[in-house]
Amino acid sequence: MRLSDSDRFAGRLIILYVLIAVPLCRLLIQHEYGFLYAEVFVLGLLALLPCVAGALIARKPIYFYAIVLFLIVIQSSHSVQVEFFPNVRVRWIILGLMVLTSAIMILMRKRFFPVLLIYLGGMLLADTVQALAVPVQALITHERPTKALGKFQHVVYIIFDELIGLKGFPCDVEGSLKARSDLQQVLLKNNFRVYPFAFSNYRSTRDSIPSILNNHLLKSTGEYLGENAQISGLKKNSLFQQFLNRGYAVRVYQSDLINFAGPGFASVAVRTYKANNLAAMHSIHMDWIQRLRQILTIYLQTDTLCWSTYQALVPARFHPTRYHMGPLAMGDVWPSAILADIKAAQQNTLFFAHLLTPHYPYVYRPDGTVRGLDEWFHDDNLFFYRESEYKYWYWNYMEQVEFLARQLDAFFHELRAAGIYDSTLVVIHGDHGSRLRLLDEGERAARMKLIFESPKCPPASLYDYVSPPKLQDLLNRFSTLLAIKPVGATQPSEVTTKGSVLFFLRGVLWPS
Repeated sequence: MRLSDSDRFAGRLIILYVLIAVPLCRLLIQHEYGFLYAEVFVLGLLALLPCVAGALIARKPIYFYAIVLFLIVIQSSHSVQVEFFPNVRVRWIILGLMVLTSAIMILMRKRFFPVLLIYLGGMLLADTVQALAVPVQALITHERPTKALGKFQHVVYIIFDELIGLKGFPCDVEGSLKARSDLQQVLLKNNFRVYPFAFSNYRSTRDSIPSILNNHLLKSTGEYLGENAQISGLKKNSLFQQFLNRGYAVRVYQSDLINFAGPGFASVAVRTYKANNLAAMHSIHMDWIQRLRQILTIYLQTDTLCWSTYQALVPARFHPTRYHMGPLAMGDVWPSAILADIKAAQQNTLFFAHLLTPHYPYVYRPDGTVRGLDEWFHDDNLFFYRESEYKYWYWNYMEQVEFLARQLDAFFHELRAAGIYDSTLVVIHGDHGSRLRLLDEGERAARMKLIFESPKCPPASLYDYVSPPKLQDLLNRFSTLLAIKPVGATQPSEVTTKGSVLFFLRGVLWPS
């Protein structure tokens, strides 16, 4: 039977819409967002518009096949790289996908589209089942009977992103002294050994943490990371390997920015939270238009090629802005999930967590309430040239530190109540300082001049300094919290020696 033009149009429209809508549905499922929201309905309608245009334009089969090929390649290149070829450049993956998909389309012809729809439907079903299985598995795990919790010698190792050291807090910023006092009192009350003069060897997470986990100063930036830290993760993690060799289980809580349990750690249980978790928007006041923009932004930016194509085709004024979720995004793991896992552990376990707090945006007030969206600091440029702006955002940062101190106190209280605290080694530190910096216009002009005059020299290698740096600027970048609660500690102590976190941890995590 010969199909009419309207039947062909409907068929083309359905295929194109499924190709666009399925990745969107998968995104919402993976973020545990839900579908019964106005923004999801509107986004579904918006996705229909390019599909209608494509179905109208692609009347000839060759045009329709070309559009389908483009959508398949642009939406699957990132996933193929993540799942199968993490160390292969995306350009080669795109080329391979184009050749392979074109060959399959030519060989299968009209049978290609029913198979494609079945495949996409299967992927959506698999994501749904997996999303439903996670809370069920967590419930089963946490309902296991726990006996003699205190007999285990766990290690709780938490790295707080951008947490400044006790002697790094700037005295001229409002709220600074109170935040430092609150944090210090929590540590001393819980019998920690504090290192007020500890500093990070590096100013970035991707260098600081890998260096510590491998007990080694780096030869070059990113030495232990694969080409894509989110996908391949650390190429080597000596700390995890050491604990596995000692018969410990290892559980990891990390953002999707860096994978700390890379190749070779199949036995390590990893829980990854999304740094820009869409579901976190449900915990704050945002209107549906703001949520729509955030979903659209994450949807477009999930795939590098997709986002690059969008940027090339759409004027800059229509590029959506991403709201960073940071501390809100990690609510799924900190502190409740980590506590539950510690209480349920049935063998000696290393619990390693990298938590995006007090990392920007500065969303929390000291009592744990969340600021309005218009009060957040959204930019990732933390350089300030006006003292008033610098002090204002530092005050916001300090309030988030105060809330973190309250969370830590409650966390330790729960461990005590469960009979775990005394037998547990607890290590907490920051990966580097706050990154909030006050620079003058002269420094900015001189640095930019140096960068432009040395085009072959990447800005990072200039260390941002063209003259001797101010002490507070160094403290903002490198002073970082370090506190250790040894097993059986009965009183607090203070180490006034100046040294790096790596230096101090060698005697604790790397016994000779």
